[in-house]
Amino acid sequence: MKTLNKIFLVLVTFLLLLTIHKKFWYQDAKNELLSMSEDECIAFCIEQGIHIPPDLDNEYLGSFIKANIRATIQYPNQMQPYNYEVTVSFTKEIHEKVVNYLHGR
Repeated sequence: MKTLNKIFLVLVTFLLLLTIHKKFWYQDAKNELLSMSEDECIAFCIEQGIHIPPDLDNEYLGSFIKANIRATIQYPNQMQPYNYEVTVSFTKEIHEKVVNYLHGR
């Protein structure tokens, strides 16, 4: 019986530490994404393997990506509405990569 109690205590401790670690990881990742410059946002997309459509590759690209990263962090369960298919696909990729990044995948 004492062995069972010890195993249970170790398991509960492990789960508690795992939960705490995930919470701190999420907050660190969130702060890192929010503090990125526009150039760093573009680099993040490239590092994550997001295809940047030629139609959207202009002087506003960095601010567009940064705004979408912020929107994803603020509203992780919502996609930004756009009516141009290229933009919809691009923002969907950004959304998915940011959510995955926040959850450590």
